[in-house]
Amino acid sequence: MNEFFDSLQPAQAGANFGPFDIILVAGLSALCVFVVSRVYQSTHRGTSYSQSYIHSLFLMALCTGIVMMIIGSNIARAFSLVGALSIIRFRTAVKDVRDTAYLFFAVVIGMGCGTGFFLHTAVFTLVTCLFMWLLHRFDFAVKNETEEILKITYLRQGDAAQRLAEVLQQALPKRHRLINSVRNIEGTTDTQVYVVQTRKGVLDDELEGQLTAVEGVQNVALYVHDQQVDL
Repeated sequence: MNEFFDSLQPAQAGANFGPFDIILVAGLSALCVFVVSRVYQSTHRGTSYSQSYIHSLFLMALCTGIVMMIIGSNIARAFSLVGALSIIRFRTAVKDVRDTAYLFFAVVIGMGCGTGFFLHTAVFTLVTCLFMWLLHRFDFAVKNETEEILKITYLRQGDAAQRLAEVLQQALPKRHRLINSVRNIEGTTDTQVYVVQTRKGVLDDELEGQLTAVEGVQNVALYVHDQQVDL
């Protein structure tokens, strides 16, 4: 038992390692990344989820751990690794910024296990995963009022444009602005595009009714951006 707890302490610089050390580093790295992957699955939002991304987290942590063991305190090996990695070009685009952070998370786990800081790495993994779950659970930093795109198409005849401006000024004072006006040369319709501040991306039913009730209005559309997903 004492030998086991001794193994939880950082290894001496430049110490040799055997098959058991590799199994220990790879096993603990995989265990930590397993916890990370479960938290990632439960907190992921959007349409960019990929099973291969989860597998890459395991592979990255395990490879980093073994590389750190091989390098040890040998400067020559470290420079050789830099030269080898400079040849590789990573062309896969990461759609979600948070995915990049999880990749870095896996690298840190591999570095911690590879250098012998097993207990520290395990505690770091649990604390960080708990922190990420709490951010997801309480929707931290979600804005109640967001700016969305409101697109209104109406017939060119009559005073529809003036009436629409009056309705928006009354319903959303200082919370709307016209950013584009498109005239259909071949047709009889015009389109106005506004930036409006709405509550969690929902257009008030009363306001929507007032806009559609304006004579000549053909279509009212609100384009909502998801705060929790990078597009």
